[in-house]
Amino acid sequence: MGTQRVDTIGVQVTLQRWTGSQWVDVNTGANSTFSNASYAYSSREISVSTGYYYRVKTRHWIVYGDVREEGTVYSDSLLIN
Repeated sequence: MGTQRVDTIGVQVTLQRWTGSQWVDVNTGANSTFSNASYAYSSREISVSTGYYYRVKTRHWIVYGDVREEGTVYSDSLLIN
């Protein structure tokens, strides 16, 4: 979510699973892009295996005139029993 409307704002969500030594991508969604907006969102249901830690990685970006900014955020991990 931004503080003002921008030309383009988008997000891509990736579910990751901990293997014991590294985070691996389990499922990557399509880019969700919105024009003349101040926020972007994505939603879907994914079945996962029990006994693993999972987290969500979100890649987000905005375009405002000649300015493009991009970043990545990771959620806390969650053990699925």
